[in-house]
Amino acid sequence: DMKVGFEVPVVPGEGEGLIALCRFAVANGLAFVNLNELEVSETNCQALLARGLHVRSDVSSAIEGSERTAMAVMEEVGDAVPVHFCSSSFKDRVQLRERLKRRAKRVARPLDLVTSEGMVLLGVVETQDLEGAYRLLRDAHGVPAELMAIERGRLEVAPWVLEALAPALPFPCFLVEEYPTADRLEVERRPLG
Repeated sequence: DMKVGFEVPVVPGEGEGLIALCRFAVANGLAFVNLNELEVSETNCQALLARGLHVRSDVSSAIEGSERTAMAVMEEVGDAVPVHFCSSSFKDRVQLRERLKRRAKRVARPLDLVTSEGMVLLGVVETQDLEGAYRLLRDAHGVPAELMAIERGRLEVAPWVLEALAPALPFPCFLVEEYPTADRLEVERRPLG
């Protein structure tokens, strides 16, 4: 069951036009209206400046007054049609998480788990004898080669495998969460065993 609606950027001072769009949505049976906080970009910067619009702060790309205009529109329209406001910071977080998820799914190996936040979860064994640890897991515990890898000075193991085996292993074991990027920035590390 597909729902039809529309989304529109909120230009400060254009509340009357947005109210008219919302009334159009009601009159035509649309299911929702999404009001997006207006953001400055390379492609619209000159046009926004020419209209006298400015960013809200040095650390935001959101345009001053966009959120205020959206709130006024939502108050005026009431419950006639579901109207949602999407702030630039919320949109950035959602888009980043979705990008991370797509990338994580693309780069994940059989030994990696992709979390709901788009991070890669893996087991890590730290020891001076990586080859010995690899052989121990393979030969004594039957861990398949595709669920292990010696990379970046450590033995990486499928997290579900390492969780089960860690108490019986003679070296430090961890569950590690990393960004699915080239530098694999570590976000969290939990000791096992």
